[in-house]
Amino acid sequence: MHYLNDSAAIFKSIADKMPPDGIVEKADIRAFFDELLKLTKGLVIVDFIDTANWDVIEKYELLDDGLLDLTWHDYREKEERPEEKEVREVVFPGDRHALALYVDSIKPISAPNVAIFLINSYSKTEKEIRALYSKGADEFHYEDGSFFEKRVVRRNSGVLEFIDFHCAPIYSLALIPKRTGIKSYDSRFILYKFNCEQCLARLEKVSSALHGLDLRDRDEISAGVVTARRVFEFLLKVECCYAGLEVTKGYSGMLLGDLITVVKRGKDEKARAELGRIAELANNYAHDTGKPVTKEAAFEVVDLITNYVRKLHITIGR
Repeated sequence: MHYLNDSAAIFKSIADKMPPDGIVEKADIRAFFDELLKLTKGLVIVDFIDTANWDVIEKYELLDDGLLDLTWHDYREKEERPEEKEVREVVFPGDRHALALYVDSIKPISAPNVAIFLINSYSKTEKEIRALYSKGADEFHYEDGSFFEKRVVRRNSGVLEFIDFHCAPIYSLALIPKRTGIKSYDSRFILYKFNCEQCLARLEKVSSALHGLDLRDRDEISAGVVTARRVFEFLLKVECCYAGLEVTKGYSGMLLGDLITVVKRGKDEKARAELGRIAELANNYAHDTGKPVTKEAAFEVVDLITNYVRKLHITIGR
């Protein structure tokens, strides 16, 4: 297959060999990138959840601790005339431009003749990112780009690097074949909708488990609601990214109360009341309040959260 003309077929052939739930093992992820970059010569589209995008992956590195580094452009070994370098540095001022994340999983999304791949990561704090990249650097600068992405600029032994670090455990990257007509805005909707669909799948498991519990299984009932609460926190963080809402803490520091305070701004009274009810019920089950633990209340909070997710899913699809 031709690395460019048959890009869609290459993606589909790789996806067909993957488990439907995707890959998580480092050996599988390395094999995935080895094959993808070999067959496409790195000519793939990388779309970000904020509609930014790349047109190539020059190389990748996956460390044993899960740190995945994708290089967009590396000029260190490229021959450039002085005038070429001067023009290039207007757009790409660094010696290397890359992104990095601690990879969790890569999931295929397949259609009859094409496939794309979605990537998510683990959360990292500003302190952890600084510690990772500032050590040994001659110069170091950290930029708080967005809720899900931070920028690191560092110079080490004369090499200037720009690294966009994806620090939120959401599906924020899509690998897209060339010449399919899929635009960055399409990828944005795909990523946001997929994050919502993951929430709905998790909530369905909670609901199914609750149906099988006895009225006296209070710890298990509470555990189900706590799981639903975590799903809701995740969903509200996705909404913050989607709506471009300003947050005051890092991903791990934003808890349910913080998130509701942010997202309820601009919502109508009915939506604000629903958010308040979810918080009230979720808190009752997350702490030792001494209040009754019932399946009815557990189902109420799970249903309220599920409906909230569905509404956001519909909003994203408009």
